[in-house]
Amino acid sequence: MNKVEEFLTNNCDKKSTMKSYRSHLTNFFKVMDVDPDKYFDNGRDYDADIMTFWRSLGNYTPCTQVARMSCVKLFFEEYDIILSNKTRKKLRRKLKGKKPATIDVIPTNNQLKKILSHGEAKAKALGLVASSSGMRSDEILQLTEEDIDFDSDPVKIYVRAETTKTRTARITFMSNEAKESVLEWLKERDQYLQSAIAKVGGITAKSPDDDTIFCFTTTTANKIWNRLLDKSGFNERDKTTGYHRMHFHVLRKFFETRMSYAQVPEPVYQQLEGHEGYLSNSYKRYTEKELADAYQKGVKSLLVFETQPDLTDINEQLQKKDLELKKQSEDMHDLKMQLLELRLTVQELKNGKN
Repeated sequence: MNKVEEFLTNNCDKKSTMKSYRSHLTNFFKVMDVDPDKYFDNGRDYDADIMTFWRSLGNYTPCTQVARMSCVKLFFEEYDIILSNKTRKKLRRKLKGKKPATIDVIPTNNQLKKILSHGEAKAKALGLVASSSGMRSDEILQLTEEDIDFDSDPVKIYVRAETTKTRTARITFMSNEAKESVLEWLKERDQYLQSAIAKVGGITAKSPDDDTIFCFTTTTANKIWNRLLDKSGFNERDKTTGYHRMHFHVLRKFFETRMSYAQVPEPVYQQLEGHEGYLSNSYKRYTEKELADAYQKGVKSLLVFETQPDLTDINEQLQKKDLELKKQSEDMHDLKMQLLELRLTVQELKNGKN
């Protein structure tokens, strides 16, 4: 086993992470122009190498830069390569504050309806599960029928620990319209899988024994979504990164904003989404009933195809008005304090004359 594969085996639990790390390290050794297995035998200047690699990433987005540098540093640590304090400080300064460069656009309910209307059963089911559950794409693509309680109200999803980013199991829910779309997709799912395997002559990561509901890869899921954006006309790209501004991951943000508009407490929907902080003991862990009740309160704001008003603009205007009223209240308080001080000053002057 070569150095890279040894590192991946020791540090990657998920196939998607292993794929990303392998890509990052391939890029590193390509820049270094050296065989990975001979890299540590040549008495190299590791500080100079990692700074050279950093400079080679200038045309990549900030997120990609951070991901590739983090991977290489972890690779160094695996083989006891310690960078100098000067280099570590320099890298911290360069990496500090790196933010996603793409300016996201979160669809309204009506916009999402127009997007998904251009999709077949699998596309509609994928979009509705993502937008109504707050799950990550990797988590959705590893769901099996056993993970979903279709008879519960609301429909409960058990997100297994091995499929999550935090390695912590949790529950979340999905809307009834998402449930119906999944059941429709399941009628076609087996035939789709057989066709996909036959199309590539059996050379595929999927197998006839695959029991996932969405039996395709993350790459395929993104292609499905991007085709919907092209067909619906919502395919605007960020001028800096070239990525779609309404990319698939914004459906998690759709979930967050709609639950917020419905006045569902932030810790509740953050726990449903699986944010690490809200799964720790530092925050209250809500019971399943508390989560279900809160979800029921907010689920109407997540609906796309069922008849319901799109209150996005109204909620945004109300929030703006709330901020204006708060500012006016603060200004009024300041004015009252100024008047009080003025009265005291006048009173002191009168007392002085007397």
